[in-house]
Amino acid sequence: MTSADASWTFEQAVEQIAERQLRVLADELLDEIRRMFRAEPPLPTKAVTIETAGRMLSVSEPTVRRLVRSGHLRCVRTPDGGRVLIPISAIDDFLQEGAMT
Repeated sequence: MTSADASWTFEQAVEQIAERQLRVLADELLDEIRRMFRAEPPLPTKAVTIETAGRMLSVSEPTVRRLVRSGHLRCVRTPDGGRVLIPISAIDDFLQEGAMT
């Protein structure tokens, strides 16, 4: 085996390693993009609990829940689905519309 053959083998090995690393990076990037598209929309930065929304609207918690169920008041759920939050913007919209019935 000549030094030219050894050099070619080394270069080929480096090229193969680089190709593998590139494939791994591309796969990681694709996985991240897929996760981003599957992700829930971000929660509003300013949202309150049903209890707090009730105090802001001067109504009881059951009334807030009824307003949410009837579609008069928008809400969001936390990603784990455990909590219901009312965006401040939804309270503002509700008050501006005078939708309280």
